[in-house]
Amino acid sequence: MIGWCLLFLVTIEGVCSEIRLQQFPSELKRPGETVKISCATSGYTMTSYTLEWSGFSLTEDVSSSTQYLQIRSLTAEDSAVYFCSRVHSD
Repeated sequence: MIGWCLLFLVTIEGVCSEIRLQQFPSELKRPGETVKISCATSGYTMTSYTLEWSGFSLTEDVSSSTQYLQIRSLTAEDSAVYFCSRVHSD
C-alpha cells in the first residue's frame, strides 16, 4: 500500500511541474496612483478574455502568455496581497 502511495505522489508531482505561473516582485504605490501587476504562465494554452470591474481591469497578452491586473486610483482599501492562480474545471 505504501509503495502505491509513493508512486502516485511522484506521478502527480511530474504532472504539476509542467504548469508554471510566475508573478513578479511586489510594488509599493501611493494613494491615487495606478499599479499594473503581471503574471506569466507556461505549460498550458491561455484563452482570451478581458474583465473590467470598478477600477480593476484584467487583460492578457496571449502571445507572451502574460496576464495583467491593473488597479487605477489606488486607495488604502486596495492594500492587499494579490496573487495569480490557475483554476481547472471540466
